[in-house]
Amino acid sequence: MEKNHSQKLPQTASSAEHGSLVSHRLLAGIVVASLVAHAGFVILGRSVLESWRWQQVPVHSVVEATGAFFALCIAALLLRLQAQHQGTSFNLCIASALASMGILDGLHACASPGDVFVWLHTLATLSGSLLFATIWLPPAWRERCPGPAAIAATTTGAGLTILLFSLSPEMTVGEGFAPVARVSNTLAGVLLVSAALRLISSFWRTGNENDLLFVVHCLLFGSAALMFGASRPWDFAWWGWHFLRLAAYGVAFGFVLHTLGYEARLARIADDLRGEVGRRRHAELELQRSNEALEQFAVVAAHDLSSPLRSIGGLLRLLQDGLGGRAQTDDLELLARAQAVAARALLIVDALLQYSRAGRTLQLQPVDTGTVLGDVLNSIQGDMASSGAAVQTAPLPTVRADPLQLSRVFQNLLDNAIKFRGERPLQIRVSASPHADGWRFEIADNGLGFDTAQQSEIFRLFGRGSEATRPGAGVGLAICKRIVEAHGGHIWADSSRGEGSRFQFVLPAADSPAPGRA
Repeated sequence: MEKNHSQKLPQTASSAEHGSLVSHRLLAGIVVASLVAHAGFVILGRSVLESWRWQQVPVHSVVEATGAFFALCIAALLLRLQAQHQGTSFNLCIASALASMGILDGLHACASPGDVFVWLHTLATLSGSLLFATIWLPPAWRERCPGPAAIAATTTGAGLTILLFSLSPEMTVGEGFAPVARVSNTLAGVLLVSAALRLISSFWRTGNENDLLFVVHCLLFGSAALMFGASRPWDFAWWGWHFLRLAAYGVAFGFVLHTLGYEARLARIADDLRGEVGRRRHAELELQRSNEALEQFAVVAAHDLSSPLRSIGGLLRLLQDGLGGRAQTDDLELLARAQAVAARALLIVDALLQYSRAGRTLQLQPVDTGTVLGDVLNSIQGDMASSGAAVQTAPLPTVRADPLQLSRVFQNLLDNAIKFRGERPLQIRVSASPHADGWRFEIADNGLGFDTAQQSEIFRLFGRGSEATRPGAGVGLAICKRIVEAHGGHIWADSSRGEGSRFQFVLPAADSPAPGRA
């Protein structure tokens, strides 16, 4: 039934501390003032005002009806806070207690002075204290307790039966109260004080300041119940604890409204944040649509350009063949340069097409990276043999990836090592190790290497570094970066000129959730 609501209002550290001190001091001041008032009412009622009586039924009815109204309103507000996961640590228990007290106090306000009149008040205090005391029960037991609605219905039925059929034990003797009235109210006072102790304990454990509010409420009501036996109907002390009970309701009502005021402000802030999140989400969607449109344009443009470029290359070859021996040396050189330019343009267009397709649609599944690497090594066996490259592999893990896209990463990194080899025999090592985000793969070689300052350049589209004379369009590493990031990972490299290179990238483990689209 109950949940532990220990959330606090979002404040800066200094403002939260200041607000807590003000709240604690105010609540402590109310408790001290009420205890002083209790003692004063009893002392005055037993001394200078001992013979004072004021049997004013309409005023009493207004006081009790106002208290009943407050009690039912507070119960309803606590149910609202419960739905918002705010309020006290025991919203439903306290709401049930207040609903029961409010209903019986309302019926008490309708009764004429007499035994039923006192019995309804006593039942209100006793039932409320018993329900307040349920906060001592273990959570599993509290969940089996009837809810506020059931308590309210039962209390209404019992109260109306007592009022309509004048059912009550003897509650008054002469000018004082009967033992059953004194004992019942004293017991209720003890239970209310014990509930206050439980709420204090809850506050120290959870820091929920709403618990302190009902500490005050329980102490005020408990003091009034304990003072009941020291008073007589309509005397000064009797009126005193009536007004103290009303004050307890007022304090609780005011503080609950104050809490809801904060909740309303927080709700407005939350609405503003949701609006900002919505605007940002809309901007992200627009950016995503724009990127997709640009990618689609790149694919179409690359596809449409590749055909005429191939045609230009073919026409240049036909022209060269047609001229045969009649062409001058300068003409042949110009034709060869034109063919090289056309081939280079075609290479760049094809590379752009590959880049635009890299990482776009992932077929994620558990992938044995050792198997993927083995397939790649078989496909580049000829290049490895011609370059004299030797590849050493360590056991590789299973990751969550697209096998086709992952093979492109391995192939591009191995091609890169072969392309930028040095004079000494090329040695390549592929390994993997656990990483906080999954698995870290490493492809190390003893090739030419590069300057550390070029690290960001080599992963850029068409970035060639200082080895621009080497064959290729400069998109292989850019494709690797795009694919790895589409998988939710990241890639980097470190190297020194002449010392070889180490390319490393991280991929999620096989049981990791699917990443968002890069």
